[in-house]
Amino acid sequence: MLTKGVLFALLVLAVISSDVFDQFGPIMQRIIDQSKVEGATIRECTCEEQNDCLIELKGHGLTCAEGCWDKLKGKFSKPDEVKKCLMDKDVEAAMFFDCFEEKADTCVKTRGKEQVPKHDIEKMLDLFVAHFKSKANKVANSLSTPIQQLVGVSEEFGTCVKSCIQDKNKAQGFCFDQKKCQLKLDIPDIKSSLKKCTQEQNWKDKAEETCKCLSKAGISEIESICPLVKAAAAKVKD
Repeated sequence: MLTKGVLFALLVLAVISSDVFDQFGPIMQRIIDQSKVEGATIRECTCEEQNDCLIELKGHGLTCAEGCWDKLKGKFSKPDEVKKCLMDKDVEAAMFFDCFEEKADTCVKTRGKEQVPKHDIEKMLDLFVAHFKSKANKVANSLSTPIQQLVGVSEEFGTCVKSCIQDKNKAQGFCFDQKKCQLKLDIPDIKSSLKKCTQEQNWKDKAEETCKCLSKAGISEIESICPLVKAAAAKVKD
């Protein structure tokens, strides 16, 4: 169900902008800059450490997503069908994240003295969710009331998952904090890796399939934006 939150967010973002990847760079750069711990650096993680921490983070996300879904499923007329639409994509989403981890140059093979800017991970999560909510709200105002409600549910879900993940890591800190290392966050490289993996996973067809599945699962109002989702996802190949 971690996939559910990701797909909900991406479906909304696809409609928000047909230039998702063009906007990604400046947005992420601002978030990364604003979450920097001023004047501080930290050791760059090895790829083994990165893998360990991402596995833990995905595990927390999965647990949190299940709990948040239980809180929000009452907002859907056919919650089991909605959940099935999104859970059917779990394997594909796992492949996407594995692809990104493999292609992105965010870690070093062996432990050394390489330093990277230190970031406040909790603040970074807050900034990302705040940006998503702000962008979604602006676009939702021009859409029908049912679509506005769907956007609202996706916002609630994202906020719930974020808060849950933060709570799970409050006592001992995030895995990266415990290992005393962080990833190298180079925006052009991250953007390029995301685009390559999106193309490899045929995001255009999967986004449209998910949208249509949701419309048949009782969220009929979303059918009107499925063509927009397909068109937006297709631009990733440009």
